[in-house]
Amino acid sequence: MGIMHSAIRYNWTYSVFLFFMASFIFVETCDAITDVYLYLPTEGARKIVLALPRFALEVDSPAYQELGGRIFSTLKYDLERSGIFDLVDISQFYSSAGADRGAINFNQWFLVGMQALTVGQIDIEGDKLELKGWLYDVPMGQLIIGKVYKGSISDLDQVVHRWADEIVFRFTGQPGIAQSKIAMVINTGNGKEIGIIDYDGRNLRMITANKSLNLNPDFSPDNETIIFTSYQRGNPDLFLLDLTSGKNTRLTEEALNITPSYSSDGTKVAFGHSVEGNPEVFVLELQTRKKRRITVSPGVDTSPSFSPNNREICFTSDRGGAPQVYVMNADGGDLRRLTYSGDYNDAPDWSPKGDLIAFQSKIGGEFQICTIAVDGSQFQQWTSGPGSNESPSWAPDGRHIVFSSTRHGGSHLFCLDIVSGSVVKITDGNGRYTTPVWSN
Repeated sequence: MGIMHSAIRYNWTYSVFLFFMASFIFVETCDAITDVYLYLPTEGARKIVLALPRFALEVDSPAYQELGGRIFSTLKYDLERSGIFDLVDISQFYSSAGADRGAINFNQWFLVGMQALTVGQIDIEGDKLELKGWLYDVPMGQLIIGKVYKGSISDLDQVVHRWADEIVFRFTGQPGIAQSKIAMVINTGNGKEIGIIDYDGRNLRMITANKSLNLNPDFSPDNETIIFTSYQRGNPDLFLLDLTSGKNTRLTEEALNITPSYSSDGTKVAFGHSVEGNPEVFVLELQTRKKRRITVSPGVDTSPSFSPNNREICFTSDRGGAPQVYVMNADGGDLRRLTYSGDYNDAPDWSPKGDLIAFQSKIGGEFQICTIAVDGSQFQQWTSGPGSNESPSWAPDGRHIVFSSTRHGGSHLFCLDIVSGSVVKITDGNGRYTTPVWSN
């Protein structure tokens, strides 16, 4: 009861009308749902206590048990990474079987402090998978949402990520990040290629294999294409890769073209383009292929990033003597320096929430991940210790940041939660991953 009293004391409740959402990946159906009250933690409040048993299995066999274990571990990881749940594994005390038929003693789980319960069932026929998931509000004893996801067994991780994002959405009103991807540069020994992984580090997919230098990828807002710099034809040009068809389009054919970044509407790309050997910020209109110069300075101007409303651009410039982060209007007007802490600040990335800019700052001889408010206040250093921490990129929730670090030897990818301050290692292996960027 103490936990529930805390929920009232912190005033967590707010009313959300629950509605149906259609899947664009898997066939889904929804059970009937009603208006319920959900708990949304405010800053500093306790997390939502969510009971999580293993899903019921159609057949009790080693193969099913292995799949069941992967589903449980994946869902648990996804919900933990969201940062809003305090998970309790109740597998020893409760079976998910029959969960959709009202066979739940809500009063029992309420008395031991549970606020929500998610249960599920797995059915497999050949290589086809069906996952049924239900989410309940324990204090009210009501179904929040029930869904069925269908796909192949090879889709298992994405099916579970989909259910995890649905759970997060029901409590926050915002999509989760479990279905998101991360692109990065991989040192292959024969060059630097670009690969894509799930946000948890699984399912690596190489998208270039030209044995050249491929650098600084960025996802389009619809996640259907990636723009990057490549030396595959000798000159450092911008290329646009369609992730479905594999079509690779060259966008520039002269001078130096680096650090491309999409606008949030996907119509433009800001990038560094050399003018008589001096990189300046340009904006390329993708439909017309016309480029427009935005900065004019004797210094090096690179690494632009659009604000979410496309009205401003942050970028790196050494026009003051050392690299610092600057902000300007999208047409180059109203230029102002943003960073003053640290003598080398670079690789800025504008939060999708619009309030913060993440960047790397050289502190004590090593790069560290920092954030700063758009008005120049609230400077915050998030990493410390040995190793270099570089290339921050925001997740679509505006809460998590992926970055590369040499803290464990080699270069691996890590995920930072700026609410809790926790850092989780994403990649394994020999450490050859740099310049990550999160999908939208």
